Amino acid sequence: MKLLELFKMLSLIPSNTEKLRGLILELAIQGKLTQKWRDENPNLEPAAELLSRVKFKKQELVSEKKIKPEKPSEIINDEDKPFKTPLTWRWSRLQDLALINGGFAFKSSNYKDKGARVIRISDFNESGFKDDRIVRHPFTEDLSSFVLEKNNILIAMTGGTVGKSLFVESVPEIMVVNQRVATIKIVNEINEAYINCVIPCNHIQNLIEEAKNSTNDNISMGDIKAFLIPTPPVEEQKAIVETVKELL
Repeated sequence: MKLLELFKMLSLIPSNTEKLRGLILELAIQGKLTQKWRDENPNLEPAAELLSRVKFKKQELVSEKKIKPEKPSEIINDEDKPFKTPLTWRWSRLQDLALINGGFAFKSSNYKDKGARVIRISDFNESGFKDDRIVRHPFTEDLSSFVLEKNNILIAMTGGTVGKSLFVESVPEIMVVNQRVATIKIVNEINEAYINCVIPCNHIQNLIEEAKNSTNDNISMGDIKAFLIPTPPVEEQKAIVETVKELL
């Protein structure tokens, strides 16, 4: 039975919805849904060259003093890799693909009726922003680095929903991110929607589960920066995103 027919059959049973979504994402980030696509596109630039450009871009941002220098990411050994990937892919740490910020420590006593919307852990879930308990804070220049942008990814760092994430497809107004919410800003050329496919997958969620169990429902910036990302060539990233959209 073809995969698409299997997915269709499973989708007819409502209780299978979450399992089916998880299965689609797992197969996608292992390159199993784009095997035929790779066969039809054999002359892709390998991911290693893409990663070299991304590294250079981050070095440029450091030189221009737009970001601070970071410690080199941990080396990825074979035993760290949770599964095999196609030959043109490479494994990366999330730190090497993105700028990752923690939120600002807003004081609730400073919230006002007007100003930038503050995004707290309780203000979002995987489906989008919640609009029932909006809080605001006057916007000043020192909050610029905490402004949320289109295609950023939010991830909760503490509490009962630690590890939940949101792919921000649009920003309807000025939004600033509160403490204990991490903002993942993907570096140019890496497809943001592809990274959003990876974060809900088992190997990332297992890392989050281990971290929160040892630190009382908390994950650190270091945990997030160390996430292992299977990284395809950029054109295949786009193909994976389109395939996942079609199947979901």
